[in-house]
Amino acid sequence: MNEENSRLNSKKLDRWDSIFKFFFYSTPTLAFIVFLIQYFTTSGSFSTDFHSLDNWKTFSNTFNLPIGIFTALAAITTLIGMYYRSMQLTLQLSRVETQLEIANKQFNKSEQQFELAQEQFKLAQKKENFVLYLEHQKFLREEVEGELNRTRNLFSYSTKPVGESTFRFNKFYKLMFPENTYNQMIEFGTKATAPHFEIKMIAYAIELQRLLVEVENSSIEPLELYKGIVTPVLDTGFTYASYTKLDTKGVNNLIKETVRFMQFCIVILLSYGLIKEISYQLCTKEFSDISKIYDDNE
Repeated sequence: MNEENSRLNSKKLDRWDSIFKFFFYSTPTLAFIVFLIQYFTTSGSFSTDFHSLDNWKTFSNTFNLPIGIFTALAAITTLIGMYYRSMQLTLQLSRVETQLEIANKQFNKSEQQFELAQEQFKLAQKKENFVLYLEHQKFLREEVEGELNRTRNLFSYSTKPVGESTFRFNKFYKLMFPENTYNQMIEFGTKATAPHFEIKMIAYAIELQRLLVEVENSSIEPLELYKGIVTPVLDTGFTYASYTKLDTKGVNNLIKETVRFMQFCIVILLSYGLIKEISYQLCTKEFSDISKIYDDNE
C-alpha cells in the first residue's frame, strides 16, 4: 500500500514539476514577447531618449502590460514552486518513512534470528551438558560398582548370606557432585569437591558408640540395632537388607553382614573424598567392636 501511494505521489510530483518548469521559463519569455510587441507597435508614441529622466520615470506606466503580465506569472510560478516543493518534501518524508519501516523490519528480523541462534546455542549446550553428565556418571558408576563387586567376592560366609547389598548410584553421585546437573556440568573429577558427608559421618560415629553401649548391656533389640546401623547412611546410596522374614539367628547374621558391608562402604566414602580420616577411624573402631561382640556370641 505504501509503495503504491509512493508511485502515485511520484507521478503527481513529475506532473507538477513539468508545470513549474513551464511557468518558470515561459514567464520571462511571454513578458518579453509582449514587451517587444508593444515596443514596435507604439514606438512612434513615446520617446526613446535614455538620457531623459522623465522617460525613466514613465517607463513603468508605458510598459505596464508586459510588467503586469510578468508580475502575475511570477506570482503564479512562485505559488506553483512552493506547492511543488512541499510535494517534494512530502514524498521525501514518505520515502524516509518507508526506508525506516524497512530498516525496522530488517532489525526485527535480525533480532529474531539472533534470538533463534541463542536458543539453538542453548539447546546445543544443553545437549552437550546432557552427554557430558551421562558420560561422567557412567565412568564413575563403573568404577564404584567395580569396587563393590570386588568387595562382594572378598566376603566369606560360613553359611549362605541372609542379606543383600544395594547401591543407588544416583544418590551417591548427587552427594559427590551436587553442583552437577543435566543442564550444567561444573565438576569433571573422580573425587568429591568437598567432604559433603563428614558432618553426618561424625554424628553416625557418635550414634554407633551409643549403639555399642546398648549392645554391651544387651539393652537393644537386634532389629533396632540393624536399623540404627543402616538408616544414617541411606543418603550415600549404600544399604544392606534382607527381603525374607528372619528368625533371631538370621537377624544376628544380618547384623554381622551389614557391619561388614558398612565397613567397606566407609572405605569407599573415604577414597572418594566424601568423609575425612577422623570420622573413618571412629566408625571403623565402632564397627569392629560391634562385630567382635556378635562373633564372640556365636
